[in-house]
Formats: sequence, C-alpha cells, structure tokens
Amino acid sequence: MKATLTDIAREVGVSKSLVSMYLNNHRLSAKIAAETKKKIDLAVERSGYRPSHAARTLAGGGSRILGMVVGGLTDPYFAHLADIAIGEAAAAGCQLLLGATRWDKTEELYALENLVRHDCAGVLHCPELDTESPFLEQLSRENYPLLLLNNWSPRYSTLYSDYTGAHRSLARFLAARRCPEMEICHIFAPPRVLEELGEFPEVEGCRFRLQPPVADFEALARHLLETRPPAIYVFHNELLAPILELLEGTSYRPILIIRCGPGYDFVRHPLIAGAIFSRASDAVRQGIRALAEWSKDGAPKTPVSLTLPATFRSAEEIPKKGKTNIVFRVQETVNQ
Repeated sequence: MKATLTDIAREVGVSKSLVSMYLNNHRLSAKIAAETKKKIDLAVERSGYRPSHAARTLAGGGSRILGMVVGGLTDPYFAHLADIAIGEAAAAGCQLLLGATRWDKTEELYALENLVRHDCAGVLHCPELDTESPFLEQLSRENYPLLLLNNWSPRYSTLYSDYTGAHRSLARFLAARRCPEMEICHIFAPPRVLEELGEFPEVEGCRFRLQPPVADFEALARHLLETRPPAIYVFHNELLAPILELLEGTSYRPILIIRCGPGYDFVRHPLIAGAIFSRASDAVRQGIRALAEWSKDGAPKTPVSLTLPATFRSAEEIPKKGKTNIVFRVQETVNQ
C-alpha cells in the first residue's frame, strides 16, 4: 500500500502539517529542528513515500525541474537529443535532470522513479519502456506528465515519428529501379514501426522483408551473402559500417538505404541510394515545451499524441555539404 503523509507523521511523532511544511520547503520549515528533519527524511526513505503530483499541482507547488530518460550518453542519438532538450528546457526557464537506462531492463524503472522522486514536474522518456508496472499505473492515476518518445501507449502521452509516408516513398523509389523487395536490418525498432514494416503492403511491385533484431552480426553477414537481397534498409546506423566493410570484399552490390536522425548524418557512398530522415529532434523540442507548459498549468486530462512525419530523400536530392561524420570513418557526409 502506498505510504501517506499521515503515515510519515505518525512514525516520526509530529503533526501532518509539520511534515507537509518540511517536504514542501515552506519558509517556516527553517525553524524545524535538525533532528526532526532527519527523522522525516529517514521515514520517507524507508516507506518510499512520494507526494501526489496532482496534490502538489493543486497546492501551487509546481516544480520547474523537468526530467529526461535516455539509453546512454555515449550513444550519438541520445547525446544529441539530450543536448537539444537541455537547451529547450533552459529557454523555457526550467532545469533538466537526466537519467540513463544504459540499455539495462532493470534500470528502466529505476531511472524514471529517480527523476520523479527528485520532484521533476514531468519526464520525457526516450528508450523503450514496459508500461505495465504498478509504479506507472500510479503515475497514470495521478495524471503525472509522462511523455513517451516512439513508444505508443493508450495511457500516456506520446511523441511519434510516423514513417508511413516515408516508407511508401521509398517503395516507389525502389520499384522505379525494378527492385522487387528490400531486406530490413535492425537492432531494435519502435513497436509501431515494426508492426508497420512487418505488414507493409506491396507498392508498385516492391515489398519490405523484415529480419529479426540483430544480436550476432556474423549470422547477419552470412544471411546477406547467402540470400543477396537486391536492397537493404539499414534501420540502425550502428550496422552501416560493418555492412559496408562486409560488401567491400565481394561482388555483391545491393542498393543501400539508411535512416538519418539526431547524431547521425547522411553518409555519401556509391552504394547508398537514399535515406529516411526521422523527426526525433523536433519531437524532443515540442515535448520539452509541452512539459514546461504542463508544469505550470497541469497535464491534459486525457493522453495526447503528437505525430511528426518522417521523409525519404534520394542521394541526389540531398545537398553535398556538411562535415565528416567520424562515426563511420568515411570521406564525405552531409547534414540533415
């Protein structure tokens, strides 16, 4: 059972109003004895007490601290999104606290809980999140401002890059080159993208074929060399360098399509015919702005969904300018 303010007051042996005064940093809390404050802190820690977000909002004690959960700051994608979020939060007069899952399932909820317990007025969650947990159910009941990036849920507000139009444009591009099918290589893709790609309709004679997530690149390499699909869609840029290296020593020359987004520029290479550009940067900007507003006015009573369309562009349509992207150790790249 969730601990209450009354439980904390009873354990410490003081009034409920005194505990509330201390936890809400009331100006009169400076007069509370240090020993009493220590007892309250210990009781809060032992019980896992967390003040209701709804009650705090009604009391006018909204925080100007926002939170963001990323996979890891060594990843160019998440590092770029975090940098955007920090700037957007500062422009809105807010501070931003970061939490990282480090791609560990056991760290997912801890990273989110830690930000909520540090009084963040709302959290933008970027990695995949299992939304079926008692803690998240509690956040949903309290109407806590939790925004999920590319991880759709009916219970929480979401920011989503819609690839439908981009994938159809890509299919028409391939069909014009008489390419009957495309192999899709990925490490992980958002569930809605996987569902869309797995059931992608045939467009002008071209069909997408989705491979399981890559865990062993050697197995993927064997598969590609044995089946030799006429086109490969590299959904995760971490796979691009090893795939290019694999193809260098062979006569196999498929059409390569890559996905560009935050932290990953377009890589110009003879085999790369085009790219799909995501809108994750814009989604993060809009997400942080929304959280900043909700920290003042409260979150919407029902979840909202913001969809930003991704776009496909052929290599010829992408300007030849920009700086070298050292991630792939190639000679020329262009920015999105």
